[in-house]
Amino acid sequence: MTGSLRGKRAVVCPETDGQSIAASEHYESHRACLDGIDSVKRNADAPIQDTTGSNSGR
Repeated sequence: MTGSLRGKRAVVCPETDGQSIAASEHYESHRACLDGIDSVKRNADAPIQDTTGSNSGR
């Protein structure tokens, strides 16, 4: 998750070389961003692997 213009947050998916391969919409709040991440986890048609070593920012 990253901060962005006007304090909104977005989710950025980096490749192993650091390049961004995908980015989400900009959310009004941290909570809304986390809810967006949870929605992708629930609805993804592929396994989700967190390689950041964190727990979704919680």
